[in-house]
Amino acid sequence: NHRQGSTECHRDGAGVLILIKMQSIKHLIKASTFLEDITPKITEKSHSISSGESVELTFEKDGGYPCPEITIRIDSATPDKFATSWTGSDPTRFPARVKAVATALRDLGMNGVFQVSYKDGQLSIQKDTDNTFSSLTEGSNLKDDIESLFKGEETAVLSIELWGLMPAFEFTGENLD
Repeated sequence: NHRQGSTECHRDGAGVLILIKMQSIKHLIKASTFLEDITPKITEKSHSISSGESVELTFEKDGGYPCPEITIRIDSATPDKFATSWTGSDPTRFPARVKAVATALRDLGMNGVFQVSYKDGQLSIQKDTDNTFSSLTEGSNLKDDIESLFKGEETAVLSIELWGLMPAFEFTGENLD
């Protein structure tokens, strides 16, 4: 089963570079009870979400598939879909409540990368405000992409984890500018 997507690159505060295979999921195209439920709650907490605070929201109706923390990326350049680190092979099984959240974020103009989890009616969302994610295009030169993230640093020793791609390995670069 072929999944279209990209690879997202994240550099954490410790200098560790993490690559995450992302797939594209279509936004909701019709109104849904989940979207109608969550949109006002996201609107009410939009300032906290935009500033990177971890926000807990409650759906009126609990149940549904639990969703451990996943990454979603909302980008106005792709208004009909969003990228996610969710590893399921069947996009129709993507958690409906998380899809509603992604659609609400898009509809409210809240672009960016978010960490989202859901269980028993409780949703947690936090925006990556460090802007540490960037997209690596398929077929690109991984070494060049990594070096561009660390341009200007004298040396960089990175532990790289390729989620869903391969086991972790280390990349050492010197004088990357």
